[in-house]
Amino acid sequence: MTSTGHAGDGGSGDGGSGPIRVAVVDDQPLLVSAFAAFLERQADMTVVGTAGDGAQAVALCRARDVDVVLTDLRMPVLDGVDATRALTETNPEIAARLQIAESTVKTHVGNLLTKLDCRDRVALVVLAHAAGTG
Repeated sequence: MTSTGHAGDGGSGDGGSGPIRVAVVDDQPLLVSAFAAFLERQADMTVVGTAGDGAQAVALCRARDVDVVLTDLRMPVLDGVDATRALTETNPEIAARLQIAESTVKTHVGNLLTKLDCRDRVALVVLAHAAGTG
């Protein structure tokens, strides 16, 4: 499972403690349907979209608010590893959005990881969601 943090601008953007927004990505439609059905039954999760390959996953996450991407590693067009890499490239995008240098973003992310005792960005997203900051 890969978290992407706030990957898009198309979601509710309410900043509240709503359900975890999940995208399900796999090249086998039956698995996508099964995972999506299971996740939809969870009170604190909602499936915001599905995709059949990594390229579709990247487009989906850029178009919608997605907190977590559940993805297969081996897929056509763009595999899960490369799709995850594209989705977590979370410094150039942040720098552009905040109009600051990428090195400044890297410093701030590192400081957050240290101060909040998180091992990676996924842990930061989980902590933020638990705190109700979306």
